[in-house]
Amino acid sequence: MSITAPLKNGYTPRKKGGADPEHARQGARREEDAASARPARLGNKSIKSQQQVEAPDLQRRLWALHKTMWKITDYQRLRGCHRYIAGGAGAASLRWHEPGRASWAALCTSSSVWASPLSAAAIGKTRAVEVSTALDNWFKQGKQHSVEFLTLTLAHDKEQSLQEVWDTLAYAWRGVVAGASWRGGKRYEGDKARFGIEHWIKAVEATHGAHGWHVHLHVLLLLDRNLTQDQRGALENNLYNRWSAAAQRKGFKAPSRAHGVKLEKARKDKNAHDLGTYLAKGSIASVAETLSREMTAGQSSKEGRAENRTPFQILDSIRKSGDTSLKNPDVQLWRAWEKYSMGRRQIAWSKGSKDALGVVGVSDEEAEQQGEESHTTVEVARVEYEEWNRAREDTGEKLRDDLATRGDVVAYVAQAKTPGEAHKRATTILRALQVHYQQEDNPIPAEHAAAVVLPVNKDQARELLKAG
Repeated sequence: MSITAPLKNGYTPRKKGGADPEHARQGARREEDAASARPARLGNKSIKSQQQVEAPDLQRRLWALHKTMWKITDYQRLRGCHRYIAGGAGAASLRWHEPGRASWAALCTSSSVWASPLSAAAIGKTRAVEVSTALDNWFKQGKQHSVEFLTLTLAHDKEQSLQEVWDTLAYAWRGVVAGASWRGGKRYEGDKARFGIEHWIKAVEATHGAHGWHVHLHVLLLLDRNLTQDQRGALENNLYNRWSAAAQRKGFKAPSRAHGVKLEKARKDKNAHDLGTYLAKGSIASVAETLSREMTAGQSSKEGRAENRTPFQILDSIRKSGDTSLKNPDVQLWRAWEKYSMGRRQIAWSKGSKDALGVVGVSDEEAEQQGEESHTTVEVARVEYEEWNRAREDTGEKLRDDLATRGDVVAYVAQAKTPGEAHKRATTILRALQVHYQQEDNPIPAEHAAAVVLPVNKDQARELLKAG
């Protein structure tokens, strides 16, 4: 049976003994503060655990970052990301996934790994699992199997546009792996056979600094043998020669031998999950680094300004300044980033490698859903279209735009240990915050949650068309 919590003159009555809004918020935040009191250990080189991205304090910062993106984006699809109710849904779905995790679902998403903080964090989790699964399987398939970690960078300057740098990066990579020197021929071995390279997994990462946009590649080379130091040096030289020649054909300077190509053995005893997360860091770590920067001891704001910034750190600078006008150079950088990252892949695999390594390929849209949900995901409440878009009497802000309130709801429900407790917590916090909602008698498994399809009015139709 569906239970609807009524509104009286904009106010939802609380049951006797129910929580008041500020008390509910404070209760949620006390537990969150205790969880986030541990110093973050997220650096530019690795992420120790995906769960750090989900820490409550980081989650609130993530939503604040996302709201800044709404204000400055040049794309309607991004402006509606995690904001508008998805077409045909009719209601936003409040879901509990597991202890410590809850979210709003049935919303439009951009599934942009580059420009949507919320989408990037979810997609990054799925991609990290894919890579770590592949590496686990690779090590299991042969005792002599190894992984080499390859970094490829270009020599660039601030006069070269992001599009120019990115296009040259893609061209130079094809120069490394698409020719006979890599594949070999009838009468000679290429690098692939000579060094036993069976598969590769490539990820793109980008930062911006004094010399403009720095887009570079991280590649995992999966070998059927262990290389000696001399063999590693020979392979690195060959890779550098092809990489440098291709860059110069595009009018770029030859990258330095010391920094253009670096090949190093990935420790076999290193957790495959850590390697997978590192490779997917273009989406997940750049968000984590942005949100944890202020929490990292010993890193001053002066140091932060002097270093190259990830796109999400640029977005965070805009959030801090409060200047969302086009006069702000950081807003111009963000607009350029949105434009030229559109449609580009963050992670790519060599042909046939996913099948060989037991990885099921999914789209970014599917990866985002997988990153958000778990096998225990249940729906604990729904907020229909009219309520989602109603201007609240206390703030004048619509719930769809009020990420602080939405975050309070998620944080409170996430504290539940069981689906039943999450169901009760949803009732408590939504009543306390005076949000009109619908709720079944018991939590519903996400795959069985019924869509509440309302008559599509003109306003909703316009918003969905703009967000598409």
